[in-house]
Amino acid sequence: MPLLNWLTREDDLRAADRVPYRLLDEVPELSRPGGTEGLLVQGDNLEALKALLPFYAGQVKCIYTATPRGMQNILHSVTATALKDEEMIKLPIRVRPHSDWREAVNATCATRNMLEEKAKADKDHIRPIALYQAQARNGHPTVQELKAYLVENALAPEAWIKVATGEQRELDGVNLRDPAEQTRHVITVQALKEGWDCPSAYVLCATQRLSAATAVEQLLGRVLRMPYAERRKDAALNVAYAHVSEPSFHEAADRLRDKLIDMGFTDEEVRASLKPRGVAEDAQGNLFDPDEVAPKPVLQFTVPDTPEARAALNQFQDEGADYIAQDDGTLKVGVRGELTPVVLAAAEALVPEEARPGLKLAVEKHRARVEATRSAADRGAVIEVPLLLVEMEGETFEAETDRIMERIDWSLTKHAARLTEEELSFRRDENVVEIDLQGDKLVYTQTSREQPILRGLDAPPDAEQEAHLVAWLERECRTQHVTPDELRPWISAVVADLLTRRDIHIRTLIEWQHQIAARLRWKLDEILTLERVQARQTALFSEDAAPRSDPSQAVRFDASIYSAVPTRSTGAVRLDKHLLGPDRVPLLDSDVGGDEFTCAVELNALSEVEVWVRNVSRHPASFWLPRLNHRYYPDFIARLRDGRIFVVEYKGKHLVTAAEAREKNILGKLWAQTTGNVYLMVEKVKHGLGPGEQMHAAIMA
Repeated sequence: MPLLNWLTREDDLRAADRVPYRLLDEVPELSRPGGTEGLLVQGDNLEALKALLPFYAGQVKCIYTATPRGMQNILHSVTATALKDEEMIKLPIRVRPHSDWREAVNATCATRNMLEEKAKADKDHIRPIALYQAQARNGHPTVQELKAYLVENALAPEAWIKVATGEQRELDGVNLRDPAEQTRHVITVQALKEGWDCPSAYVLCATQRLSAATAVEQLLGRVLRMPYAERRKDAALNVAYAHVSEPSFHEAADRLRDKLIDMGFTDEEVRASLKPRGVAEDAQGNLFDPDEVAPKPVLQFTVPDTPEARAALNQFQDEGADYIAQDDGTLKVGVRGELTPVVLAAAEALVPEEARPGLKLAVEKHRARVEATRSAADRGAVIEVPLLLVEMEGETFEAETDRIMERIDWSLTKHAARLTEEELSFRRDENVVEIDLQGDKLVYTQTSREQPILRGLDAPPDAEQEAHLVAWLERECRTQHVTPDELRPWISAVVADLLTRRDIHIRTLIEWQHQIAARLRWKLDEILTLERVQARQTALFSEDAAPRSDPSQAVRFDASIYSAVPTRSTGAVRLDKHLLGPDRVPLLDSDVGGDEFTCAVELNALSEVEVWVRNVSRHPASFWLPRLNHRYYPDFIARLRDGRIFVVEYKGKHLVTAAEAREKNILGKLWAQTTGNVYLMVEKVKHGLGPGEQMHAAIMA
């Protein structure tokens, strides 16, 4: 039978044994005669399980636990990116701010209706649902006010609306997956009850400022779940939507950022997940794209504010169309980015006839602006960089040290089981301060006194104490790289060496057990590092080494990369060959005008360079080379006009001679030799040459 094991299993079992058995006392006033055989047990978790043991021993298949608020019992944390990749959640979240809760409700209904039309073409039954967070009795809108607004303004018939609060539990017994079920709108105040699951929930409507909203995290979680855990054919159905009562996208994003981080999102995942839905208006009345990462040009025009115009524009939300109602009875319309034929046709139909020539001129200018902002990646440019691989035992894989170690047979027994005097000295000095009187003055004297250690084996060593010490040290020094069967004898030999060769008494060893454990962990790390260095040297740099490359195992830089990475303005300098565009250069390590920025400018100016990209350090989509203990991310990746890849690392003069820089340089040259490409570590000045001249020489060599 399989046995579940963990590091502290023996200690935990002993702790469980010490818990006394307790009797279960029935509480008649809380019991129901003739009810189910289920038991609701109140009390300490371990004591409750111990009390149930005599009745259910050997019969339990699975135990579910709920984490109390403010505590954690996480066994494994899964990132939002991983969940998106596995098609478990909808991302990004399209956020639309509104100055009034009624506008938020109107827009929520429009978004939900648009999604329902798109869902009709899906292979599975999906009826998108909107979740509304109403206010308690002392706020506005209350549940009753929100429901009345939906019904009275013909936004939704009453049969489509369900209320889920502590007093009204209209969702109980409702199967939202049933095609015959008509529910499309759910109104709540706090959070929906635990276990409520509806992947068809797509749109969140927050009717108050998010800074004051409670339980928004749970409602956000409801609209993130992907129907059928499968990405839908229509892109609009793979996205979650939030209409919030905030004055601007930036304020809404700031509020939601904290909520998402509380839910376990990383900073970068938040940037990737929160995208503006629609356009914003500046102080001069001009519409703009509030996306901070990759803003697009906005086509702006005005149409009469009619129900028909709103309905027509609502159909094209996913194509970038949005509008803002004006006080003069018009809608100020904005379309972000590419103008599709259907959106243009709708715009021409909505604009009054006398304004159509002006619209035609605005469209021509807009298309010119869009074309001017198109990056090399938008035009289809791609940079593919082969990874450094290694072949061992007939298998080719990424040349990371951990993966090499998996195929290397090494043993702890090859290394001396000994702590030398230099590695651990059993001397402990005490600093003693003496206070005395000299005449009428207090004087202080500090002296250092060496504590004696217990020596001699005049009495037989306490074998039981020695065994306990070895067992304790083995628990303290456990590592995933050494099996317990190999670690315990090695530690036992270390203790025996201390008792015999170094003549230290067992009581002294017990007194120093924490220091011994610390030095043993250090020594094990040293041994592992030595083994890793030797294994890596053999796999990559020895005469029998087999470094490889494979076009199918490459890092691909295209228009989708770094969608959530912050960028910076490069001032008057236009880096026109940058893959993602001159205005989308990820943050450099130095300021504009600094050494690394100067290197980027020189790289951009090289006639041999066709396109290049800033390689963001530690980003999961970036190119890397395998250092001993972690990955190394060179600064710049370029594709040359002759098809070769040019990898550039910039290092200041003070770092060029460092061991880290030498290791990076060796790795880069190995990669270049293996793949047939070019690598260079650029210095500010080398042999009288600046960065541009160094790069040109490397390319031409």
